[in-house]
Amino acid sequence: MKLNYKRTFFIGLAFLSISAFWQMYDNIVPLILQGTFHMNETITGMIMAADNVLAVFLLPMLGSLSDKADTRFGRRTPFIVVGTALAVTFMMLLPLADNLESLGLFVGSLLFLLIAMGLYRSPASTR
Repeated sequence: MKLNYKRTFFIGLAFLSISAFWQMYDNIVPLILQGTFHMNETITGMIMAADNVLAVFLLPMLGSLSDKADTRFGRRTPFIVVGTALAVTFMMLLPLADNLESLGLFVGSLLFLLIAMGLYRSPASTR
């Protein structure tokens, strides 16, 4: 069995983007919540824990959905591509919400960002 370098590179790229996102999320989002929106540590912690709560429900559901999908691009590739594009889009809304000091836009963008991350995190992990 020969190592497929192209496939290994793209799988590594997916994990790189997932790891980079979580580093940004864990370090920057609490600073924005406490600095811009003046939230205490308890509420900040509850918002930061939302990704774990969503992951309990989303990851198995989206993983199962990607296993059943059958497209010309493969089973998991559409989930990874669409999830990545949505995650980047919603991630770009976070600094906009910070600059506008719009808590609704920030929390809404964060919620959809976490859903988009779940959309491609589970299929990328099982690839």
